Amino acid sequence: MNATVGKPLTQLQFGLTAASVSVAVLPHLLRMPWLFAVPIVLVLLGRCQQRLRGGMPIPAWIKLPLVVIFPIMIIFHFGTIFGRAPGSVLACAMLVLKLVETEKRRDARAAVCFSSFVLMSALLFDSGLGFTLALVALVFALLPDNAYRWCIAFAAIGALWLILGGIAAYMAKRELEVKGLLPKRTVEVLKEDKMWIQSEVKQI
Repeated sequence: MNATVGKPLTQLQFGLTAASVSVAVLPHLLRMPWLFAVPIVLVLLGRCQQRLRGGMPIPAWIKLPLVVIFPIMIIFHFGTIFGRAPGSVLACAMLVLKLVETEKRRDARAAVCFSSFVLMSALLFDSGLGFTLALVALVFALLPDNAYRWCIAFAAIGALWLILGGIAAYMAKRELEVKGLLPKRTVEVLKEDKMWIQSEVKQI
């Protein structure tokens, strides 16, 4: 098992890993400041071209500065690395840098798992059709070769949305049961106003 995990990736395996990374990063790129989107795309494309042409592994003296530069840029632009926007930029940058060092199956598995996390985090921004199709594409890429891969991928994402929708509906129902549809303070004020109006009418 360890020998299999440590085997170098074939060109096809690296291509599938790069496709998973690309699908995960794409929804974030569409809303990311160009200051980060451009370097992330350049690193991703450069790494794919270098690896698919049979280039040697990227040396540490190139990878380490990139690991340091991206967080510094994020802090310079956002003022922090915490929060939804800076967090998504940092996750995308680290995912692309993970692809830079991906040479063996162990690295590829880590990159694919990280891709799933990054893609799911896009739900914090958008839950529309484009995001759903991106999720389906990622599940399709992860499934073994099968004539029904697309059907399984759509069914899996559909089940995911049903589960999340059910959880949201249950939480909303609980919230309404606890607090009620109308604020109690507002109802009390309206009753007092009604009594005051009735007393004024009687005096007239």
